Amino acid sequence: VNLNFAEYNANLIKNKVLFMTGLGFRFNRYAFKSTRSVLSYNDTTIYNAPDSTRSFDKNYLNASYISAPLYIKIMPGKDPEKSFHISLGGVVSYRIGSRLKQKYVLNDQKFKDISRGHYHLNPFLFDASVRFGVGSFTAFANYNLNGLFEKGKGPEYFPFSAGLSLNF
Repeated sequence: VNLNFAEYNANLIKNKVLFMTGLGFRFNRYAFKSTRSVLSYNDTTIYNAPDSTRSFDKNYLNASYISAPLYIKIMPGKDPEKSFHISLGGVVSYRIGSRLKQKYVLNDQKFKDISRGHYHLNPFLFDASVRFGVGSFTAFANYNLNGLFEKGKGPEYFPFSAGLSLNF
């Protein structure tokens, strides 16, 4: 989920080419395929540790970021409310928090563990991004360029996201 609370457009060429930036929040949730893996970390690395005593109903890593999009936006039509538009650029994000959330049953008793930590997540994410749409509706795709975890301290994951946005 991305929520942009500030947006600024600077006219570059006759209201047809714009530089767009802003500020917002980004909330990512990463789910684990295995219902028996525990995400653990120490000073040097992050790893999956099998846990034979628990089977998780929910096993998520949540990360929150403050983000700034940077785009060149092309809008050939005359009316911005109805015109086709395409944007190319990127998003820079800074991690402001992360936590691991797990729900499981052990000996017929329900547990919910929430632990905060950095989990060797990269403090900054740099995403390449493309957006296209008409009027207020936009489709987007983002691809992470520098990896989710710090280099050499975890698996090499390069998240990809795609979806639809509604601009107010």
